[in-house]
Amino acid sequence: MPHPPMIPPDSELSRVRSLIADLHGIAWEADATSMTFTFVSEGVQEVLGYEVDDWLDDPGFWNDHLHPDDHDRMVGRLVRIATAGGPFDEEYRLLAKDGSWVWIRDVGHAVKDDEGSPALIRGLMVEITAQKAREQERAERQGRFQRVVENLPAIVYLESVTREDNGIGEMLYVSPQVEEILGFPPEQWIEDPAAWARQFHPDDRVRVREEYERIERTGGPFQADYRMFTSDGDVRWFRDEAALIRDEAGSPLYWQGIMYDITAERETEERARESRSSSGSPRTNGCATRASGSSRSTRTTGRP
Repeated sequence: MPHPPMIPPDSELSRVRSLIADLHGIAWEADATSMTFTFVSEGVQEVLGYEVDDWLDDPGFWNDHLHPDDHDRMVGRLVRIATAGGPFDEEYRLLAKDGSWVWIRDVGHAVKDDEGSPALIRGLMVEITAQKAREQERAERQGRFQRVVENLPAIVYLESVTREDNGIGEMLYVSPQVEEILGFPPEQWIEDPAAWARQFHPDDRVRVREEYERIERTGGPFQADYRMFTSDGDVRWFRDEAALIRDEAGSPLYWQGIMYDITAERETEERARESRSSSGSPRTNGCATRASGSSRSTRTTGRP
């Protein structure tokens, strides 16, 4: 079998230099003993705006250009790598020549000598400023959304479509209002899937469960009025509006819903019905359902 042609050492070195020059990043090497940089690629000019000599002629360049919030962490990390060796993968900020802060992802490892001690540290710095900006934007959007959700006069929730053997779905998220309205901390409903199901009024349980199952099969929005017991044993009426979120293939992922407390509305309707009934109104044949519902002793466990 023919062997591949031998590449002259000078040609190999030229190839390596060309590869490094084409990288959109900064290849670097530092002495593990003195922790001074002995090589920095020309990518430093593209990424940070400095010349190679600006960096190499100043032994404290990297240290002095670290962001104050990253400085101690990164200096400590470099010392540990220089002492113990091993790989590293870090994100931090460096001060660019124009005065801006550039986010860097720095990946590399220590090269050991014949005695097994770190001799060199080699790495590649890649700019991730745009990526960090996108992450920050997403975090801000999420924060704004969460602030809106947590200030609504209602309970917002995410519920898994996956059911336990008892038919109960896991609560993925419950907004803090559940504690104000029903007296339960959100963590209780999230940690114990049956906790919220136990609070459903028994007269509403089957009807609501059947509607959930119908929507899961056919699609469309979910809406139902039902009663739940508070931690004190009182009954609150809710109007639950939810949408079944699906993946790109159309498979159900989770329920996203909001529970409005409509107890006052129901009580107003009840008083109006009682008033019409006592005044001899012809509309006295309706069957009024009191907001207090059935007694607490009739409650059963399990998902609606």
